[in-house]
Amino acid sequence: MDDCIKNSSGNIIKCHRMFFRIIGIIFVTEFLVMSSLWFINMPSGIYEFILDSILLSVFSAPFLYFSVVRVVARRLHAEASHTQAAREKELKAEAYAENMAVKAYADNIVKSVHSGLVVVARDYNVFRVNPAFCRMFSMKHEDAEGRKIDDILPFADLKGAIKDVFNSGSESEDNVLESSSEGNRYFRINVSRIKLSESEEVNSQALLVIEDITERKLSEEKIIQMANYDNLTGLPNRRLLMNYLNQAITMVGRRALFVAVLFIDLDRFKLINDTLGHSAGDEMLKEVAERMKKCVRLSDIVGRLGGDEFIVLLPDIEQIDDVIIICKRIYSIFDTPVRYGEHEVSVMMSIGISVYPTDGEDGETLLRKADVAMYRAKSDGKSCYRFYSDGMSQSGADRLRLESRLRRAAERGELYLHYQPQVDINTGRIYGVEALMRWHDPGHGIISPKEFIPIAEESGLIIPMGEWLLWTACLQAKAWQDKGLNRVKLAVNISLRQFMQKAFAHTVDRILKETGLDAGYLELELTESIIMDNAETVINILDELKQIGVSLAIDDFGTGYSSLIYLKHMPIDIIKIDQSFVRDMTVDKDDAAICDAIIKLAKSLNLEVIAEGVETMEQLELLRRLDCKNIQGYVVSKPLSCDDFEMFLRKKRCIPLMQRSSL
Repeated sequence: MDDCIKNSSGNIIKCHRMFFRIIGIIFVTEFLVMSSLWFINMPSGIYEFILDSILLSVFSAPFLYFSVVRVVARRLHAEASHTQAAREKELKAEAYAENMAVKAYADNIVKSVHSGLVVVARDYNVFRVNPAFCRMFSMKHEDAEGRKIDDILPFADLKGAIKDVFNSGSESEDNVLESSSEGNRYFRINVSRIKLSESEEVNSQALLVIEDITERKLSEEKIIQMANYDNLTGLPNRRLLMNYLNQAITMVGRRALFVAVLFIDLDRFKLINDTLGHSAGDEMLKEVAERMKKCVRLSDIVGRLGGDEFIVLLPDIEQIDDVIIICKRIYSIFDTPVRYGEHEVSVMMSIGISVYPTDGEDGETLLRKADVAMYRAKSDGKSCYRFYSDGMSQSGADRLRLESRLRRAAERGELYLHYQPQVDINTGRIYGVEALMRWHDPGHGIISPKEFIPIAEESGLIIPMGEWLLWTACLQAKAWQDKGLNRVKLAVNISLRQFMQKAFAHTVDRILKETGLDAGYLELELTESIIMDNAETVINILDELKQIGVSLAIDDFGTGYSSLIYLKHMPIDIIKIDQSFVRDMTVDKDDAAICDAIIKLAKSLNLEVIAEGVETMEQLELLRRLDCKNIQGYVVSKPLSCDDFEMFLRKKRCIPLMQRSSL
């Protein structure tokens, strides 16, 4: 590569090669001149020739050099001019290629970007769109370019945002619009101004950057939904309910009105989950939610706290009677059972009510007191409503303490059994015995079954307690048989929650095998409400129990609404007349007539009948005349301890009773 230097004009001159070319020309020229002089002047002498040559060279060299340089300089200038033009042409070609590469790179970026890009002119015509925009809106670029922006993007306020950008005077101004279009799709549109050059302000354009934020928007809405609404029913959850309640308190406080809180708990809901499965329970909860929304006012709010607990918020209550009307409306709408597949489920509920400002001045207090009132409704027999009163809080606290002690009682062995004999009044023979659970609390003495059995039912303790009762009673009955005592039939009352366990029949069979008691000596008693409220489900379980070989009885018969059709098809062996009819049958003709009708019904269905709660000889004699031969009650014996009943059983007959009954 030749060494180069630049002149003052910036042109590049190839100097080394040219320099040696000039020296060579001068040398050759002088050599030719010297040679000519040699032939001319040689005779005059060698020294004179040399001297003349030197003088000629000295005086002729500058002129020769100047002449040659001038010629060469012209030639160099021509070459430099040609080289500069070629270089400028080359630079222009390189610049053009670079511009094309940049443009291609920019086009690739625009094509690869996932956001939709739209360039809009000042007349609101679309100048250019990118492929992402075409994919986003299922549109070809030729169908979009040249059309008005509001024709292809009919978003509210979009044209106004573009106009604001054009009129803002700044190079770039962002406007963010969140618009819904094409159903449930959402887009975020960023609008900014593009100036083509400083001198072309009038020809500036707007750039729209469009993002499809549908997925993000739906995710945000889902998060809000999950934070404020129940996933199953879609009702407001506790968090949102408390916001509504506090807002309602603030609003009605200015107008001297009331706010009522209805705390609703479904009765026997766990039973439905245990028997029909959680899917059935979920469907029932959704149906309850829908029915509740239909029976309240437009201003009222129905929410779900969780499980089987619902809240109905009643703002703008002018008088308390309005609350009662709504409660009755809620009960009436559930007169029709909820259907799940082949099953019909009766929905019953207990409602506790608190009222602002009487029962509290904030949402938490009102909710807590409505909860207390709901538990009072449950303890008063369920399927009813109760308004909060000051004494209920203490009662609720006592109830919680009792439940805590009951849990410890089962662990510490404080539960035990008593046995009440069942007698044939015609022969005086003891043919059966009912096992009854008792609780002795070391710190509080004997606790009545009426107090702890309902709590055991609600808390679920009745399941392990009931299984312990059945196992202990069967073991004791077998022990009496092994001692050679009269083989009596053992009657055990089964709770609703215990009976509705999916593996209940298997549990009974297992206990019989473990204790060695023959199934023919076990009688399971179910209340009338258990059987009739869940007739279709109950029939299947009863069939399983009959296959084991146990006897089945309906306890407290006559206190509920019995369907004779179901009764006819159920594998029932015994009907027990409730003591509420027996108690007054000697003084109340209606009770006597009911007892007579039940006895005749049982005989027509080939069922045995037992009268409970027989306490006087007058009752016994009347039952004898009505042809009821089996009784149970204090007229025979109170419930006895294991040892006392064993002594009673050794008598084989109730001799004192028969002597008195023969008078």
